[in-house]
Amino acid sequence: MERYYRWAIIIFSIQVFLLTILVPGSWAERLGYFYPSVLITEILRVVVFVLCITSICIIRQLYITSIKMQKQQLELMQIKNLKEQNLMYRQHRHDLYNHMTVISGLAQLGKLDGLKRYLDAYIKNYSESLFNVDTGLKEVDVLLYAKISKAKSLGIDVQYSCQETLLAGAEQVIFLVTILANALDNAIEAAARSVGKKLAITIRGDLTDYIFEIANTYRPVPDLEKKLQTEGCYAQPEQRRGHGIGIMRRTVRKLQGNMAYDVLPGTCRLTIELPKIILGETG
Repeated sequence: MERYYRWAIIIFSIQVFLLTILVPGSWAERLGYFYPSVLITEILRVVVFVLCITSICIIRQLYITSIKMQKQQLELMQIKNLKEQNLMYRQHRHDLYNHMTVISGLAQLGKLDGLKRYLDAYIKNYSESLFNVDTGLKEVDVLLYAKISKAKSLGIDVQYSCQETLLAGAEQVIFLVTILANALDNAIEAAARSVGKKLAITIRGDLTDYIFEIANTYRPVPDLEKKLQTEGCYAQPEQRRGHGIGIMRRTVRKLQGNMAYDVLPGTCRLTIELPKIILGETG
């Protein structure tokens, strides 16, 4: 990308210089530095024309490269989410194996009272951690389950509500997951560092839009409301930007939606509105 920018600047500078000396009555001609013959003038005109074509090609390449970079960023976000989900699965499998080992050991030793107490504690803990996520999109379900599980493991009190079933095309689901993953990462990090440690996730809709609200407690940050307008919800005062805020904003714009932060007493709330007609496109 930097190479294309460098060549674009060089070619544009040469074009400007040649055009200034080719214009009749230019400064070079008036000062007596340049009296081109007809042949030289025609050659320079051809050079300028070639440079113009080259500039168009470079601009096109810059555009293609920027699109590729955006796709790579989205793919990296997807890989990150898959790694988190795989880690959560492996952790659950490892925990289940450990629990079964303890249960088996107590049973073999005939310690029925200890086995009963252990099972009661395990069932209670399992019931408290069990929650259902059903948005209508399996990709979003898996993401939300992974993020909510992560938040709970950090001691964050999570409230989740889905009031409307989501519909989305295959490509739009990728964009939606990217937006929610970044938003939840920021909210979880901020909540984990706060005193109250609370996170609320609400999915609802109106006639035209799906509305996603993510509210979290946060550690006090100077001028937070002003900073939110451009940088997003800070997880910590020294942090320059939230994770992926630029990606979030670009992706929301791509889906023709709106994204806004509100600073409430002790709580930072992100509201994302995405048009149903755009999110539901299939091709």
